[in-house]
This record gives sequence, structure tokens and C-alpha cells, in this order.
Amino acid sequence: MHFDDNFISLVKNRNPLFEVINDYVPMKQQGQLWVANCPFHAGDRNPSFKYYPKDEGAHCYGCGTNIGDSIDFIMKIENLQFPEAVEFLAERANIPLPENNDSDSSRQIRMFRENLENKSREFWINLMTKKENQHIKNYLLQRGLTEEDITKWRIGYCDFTYANRHKENRNDDDARRFKKFTNRIIFSVLDHRNQIVGFSGRRLPDQDDKFVKYLNSSDKDNPLFKKNEIVYGLNYAKKAIADLDFVIWVEGFFDVILMHQIGVENTVASMGTAITPEQIKLVKRFTNNVILFLDPDEAGQEAMKKSLELFSAENIEVKIIQGINGLDPAETVRKLGNNFKDWLYLNAKTIEQYYVDKFLARYNNQLNMAKKDMINNLKSIFANRLDHIETDIALGAICNAINVDINILKNMIAKN
Repeated sequence: MHFDDNFISLVKNRNPLFEVINDYVPMKQQGQLWVANCPFHAGDRNPSFKYYPKDEGAHCYGCGTNIGDSIDFIMKIENLQFPEAVEFLAERANIPLPENNDSDSSRQIRMFRENLENKSREFWINLMTKKENQHIKNYLLQRGLTEEDITKWRIGYCDFTYANRHKENRNDDDARRFKKFTNRIIFSVLDHRNQIVGFSGRRLPDQDDKFVKYLNSSDKDNPLFKKNEIVYGLNYAKKAIADLDFVIWVEGFFDVILMHQIGVENTVASMGTAITPEQIKLVKRFTNNVILFLDPDEAGQEAMKKSLELFSAENIEVKIIQGINGLDPAETVRKLGNNFKDWLYLNAKTIEQYYVDKFLARYNNQLNMAKKDMINNLKSIFANRLDHIETDIALGAICNAINVDINILKNMIAKN
């Protein structure tokens, strides 16, 4: 593949180095320079990656990486050859490739993404403009979303069009690809560069549990969708994550959207319960600090345990938080409203403290139940013998064993 100098210059001009870097690691101004945590090496706690506006270049004083222009940056960050990096940036800036260079693969990728964009708009129109779908929109509003949220996060609804088309023509690849989303709420999935890569369809609230709750695009028929590498909400969250130097990692789309809605914009989610090494490496470009706020059910707690070793392998500091009275993140946000942020900062615990508190709470609960059973048993034996010296001796032995004052125990036994 060969690109002439004029096309390469056009690609560079339409992809300023500063903007391209900012797609990956948000930059902060420092005097006449801009700085960021280096995207090329791990553990960069103090911003060592510097961008020089006058020279249109960048350099990391930690790992020594030197960047000459946006093509050079993409080659290094995406591990691409020069022609591939040019194509990558051309697509980013919506620049058509020269006719003799528009390879079949790049043309197919571009057309595929355009198709996803069109479908995303179609799904949104189905949800927001069709009267017969008003009940679906009402459900989302009842969950706490606003119309602005629905538009910002590109939420929609897939009607029966694709099912009918596929029934009529089983060779219709487009219908086949989207048939599985029929009669589902659609969440458009964007990558951290704000480019659409696929969809996730949620079953309707009145549907039977026999239907899978969420169905995602498949990498078998969607070359853009790599579930293990996608972090939902990172396109909107990355600047806040870099500015605050920590990320809140939740489990669901509603959790992310509602947190952003109340100003907690450094919130992201994995695509499903499991957190993957690829997702962690991506988020690590922006921070080394994570607060895990997963669902309180068994699946969420098990996913959290499994993720701790993955975070540790990347030298990421982890804190854990649990919702009020077993509520999930979205429910907790709705309960606390604008007080949520203060509650979050006060209740996030280290891994050690979280599990110590959890074990102690379980132990104390079991201990209290055992004491209650014991007192009920003691009542049946000693309730009418509390004035006997032998009773004092017997109860005294029990009180020494469980560290309870004998007068308190006798009063509890005496109560009806």
C-alpha cells in the first residue's frame, strides 16, 4: 500500500497530534506544555508524557518514547505499520482513501461502521418517536433516565423489522445480524475513541426470565466488536478519570448512566459481569486507582474476587464499596441522589478492610443468633430458679465464657 505525500499531509492536518493523543490519555496544561500519564508504560503515577505545541511533538521522560506526529503515535500505540496507521487516521477523520488504496478490508470496515451508525439512529427513532413504543420509553424514565440521557447514550429499541425480513429472506445478512435484537432495548456500544462498535440488547421488563437478559453483538459477524476489550462509558469518562486519578468500576449500563447523570463522570462498566485483563490495561492508561462497586448478588461478588488478582498484576490500587442495605449501584444512586458522591468517598474501603468487615458482620450475626438460642434454652431451665445460689454459679460460668455481665443475663432470662 502506498500513499502519496499530499494524502499523508491531509491525514496529518486533519488529525492533529494533540487531539489524537487526547483520544487515549487526556492532556492537562502545565505552563506552555501539556502533560499526561504515559500511555506506553505502566505505573506512570506522575505525568511524564509531555506534548510540545510549538514543535507538534511529544516525549515521555519515563520510558523515553519519542513521538514525531499523529501517524507515529498511532503506529506505536496501536502496533500498526505505517500504511495501516494512515488508514486508521483517515477513518478517524472521515477522509476517503484514494481509489487505488481503498483496500477491500478497509472499505468493508468503513461501510460496516456506517451501517452501525445508521442502525443506532434507527433504533433511537423507534424508541423516541413511535407512539406504540411509548411504554418502553416510560420504563427507562421510571428507571431514572432522562430523555437527554437516552439521546446522549444512544439508547433505542429494535422492533420486529429484522425478524420479519429474515423470515422472508434468510440470505439477508443484515436482517440475520440484527434479528436477535428484536423486541429489545438497544444500548449502542462505543469504544474509548467514541466510535460505535456494536450493540447490546436488553430484554423488556415484562418478558419472561427464560430470555437472556442481555445479548451483545458477536465478533463472529462484527469485526469491530471485541467484548473483552470494551469498557462501557470510557469515551465519556476518560477525562474525569484522568483529572480525578481514579475510576469507579460498576457492572451495568444503568449504573454508569445514572452516575454520570449526577456528576460522577469517572464511572465505567465492563461488558458483562467479568472484568478482563484487556479492559484493565485499557483503563490503566488513565489511572492506577479503582473503586469497585459491583452488584451485591453472588455473581457480582464472585466477579469482584476474581478481578482482584488481575488488578494486582497491573499494580492498580483497589478499593471496594457496597450499596446501602444490599442495593445495587443504580438503586443506591437513586436513593441517595446528590448525596451519593459524599457517601461514596466516605464508604470506599481497602480490600483488607472490606473483607474483614464482611467476615466480622457474618460472625457477629451468627454469634447473636447463637446467644439468642442460648437465652431461650436457659429460660426454660432457670426462669423459676434465679434466686438459687446454684443458678448464680451456673450462670456465672456461662457469663465468663461469653463475656456477658451476669445481671444482664439474669434480666434477659427473667423477661417474659
